[in-house]
Amino acid sequence: MIVLGKKAGLSLDDLAILFTRAPDRTTRREVLEAHRDRLTDKIARTRAALDAVTHVLECDAEDFRTCPHFRAELAGVLDTRRGHLS
Repeated sequence: MIVLGKKAGLSLDDLAILFTRAPDRTTRREVLEAHRDRLTDKIARTRAALDAVTHVLECDAEDFRTCPHFRAELAGVLDTRRGHLS
């Protein structure tokens, strides 16, 4: 069960809760829903990274750093970071 849980990306703490400290269905569901949310976020970030790399590979710009799409994405990241620092 531990091997299958680790393959699914669950932490050892999550597995301990699921297999030993979570006698009720509600607790198990809460652990699994939180893990699903983390996986969904990770997939979205990975998809965005893949899209960015794919765009650079297919970009017609001589230097991707001058690509308007790349520049817009960079500006968006910088704006987001500035917002977190405020």
